[in-house]
Amino acid sequence: MPKRGENIHKRKDGRWEGRYLKERRFDGTIRYGSVYGKSYREVKEKLPIAIMKVNASDATQEKEMYFREVLALWMSNNQIRLKRATVTKYQNSIDNHILPELGNVKLSNLDATMINEFLMHKLRNGKLDGKGGLSPVYVRSIMVVINAAIKYAVDEQLMKPLKSPICKPAIEKKEISILSVDEQKRLESYLNRELNLTKIGIEQNRCAMACQGCGAVFLLLQK
Repeated sequence: MPKRGENIHKRKDGRWEGRYLKERRFDGTIRYGSVYGKSYREVKEKLPIAIMKVNASDATQEKEMYFREVLALWMSNNQIRLKRATVTKYQNSIDNHILPELGNVKLSNLDATMINEFLMHKLRNGKLDGKGGLSPVYVRSIMVVINAAIKYAVDEQLMKPLKSPICKPAIEKKEISILSVDEQKRLESYLNRELNLTKIGIEQNRCAMACQGCGAVFLLLQK
């Protein structure tokens, strides 16, 4: 027969039920689990097994790694192949940008959406002084570190691969503005009038400047 405090009782349908604490939520509420059997003895034997599985699951969750631990392991394992300047660059990205926002995320909770939102935030307001965003080139270098650390964690079977890809920040290519023939003639005419040291220097580099699309000098003609 059931004893007081065992949480074993006979149901109206004739079966026996044993209840156990399955989860204690953050708000203080409790979720219970149940095991069933045709007899009190059967349920009494099943109940400790169910409780043991819950305890084992809790222990596994407590051992789950955080992303900060993966970053530290990745850096430690890759320093031997990286140049000192590269190590310093990566460590600065980790310390100043990645750890404050992603360091305390458990590996099971890390996903592409979270990382892409983090990268977008860095583009918009990623500077340490809070005044504006980081350049797409710099954010890409941060993404390289995150990608490499995740690949290391996957290879070491510390986490499963991400289900979606991490998006690369777009880098806009600057259009090259080349002087037209008419603009070049006007520039030559301007340079040949009352030559001085500045104009001679411009004349010597005129062709190279035109090829590089340097329209800044031509603006002098419009003043």
